Amino acid sequence: MGHDARLNPHSKETTVELNASTLDARGRVLQEGDEIILNIRGPIYFRVANITPILDPNAPANMLQVHVAAILTFTAKRGAMNNEFIRVRTAEEAGPQQFKMLDAIHADDERKDS
Repeated sequence: MGHDARLNPHSKETTVELNASTLDARGRVLQEGDEIILNIRGPIYFRVANITPILDPNAPANMLQVHVAAILTFTAKRGAMNNEFIRVRTAEEAGPQQFKMLDAIHADDERKDS
């Protein structure tokens, strides 16, 4: 995409498709809600959301569950294969999501307004 294409709002390169898709490492189309293995090099940083004791009487003593949360954002080219993403289950196979992207966006906006 050239400089002029970026400035032209009607350019094919700058139009946003509602059904934009990208492919995993095996060439399968990814969609929201799919479960993937994120295959990247190096560490990923998470925020600790909660630490709770394990209450199972069969568990070893002094064991804790550390709950971590993160929203990771990656850039992917539309229609291209991405070696970082390996789809494990489709959204239909995985069932309902336990999180919503809008919740995180609104919380971040509220923090900025404070």
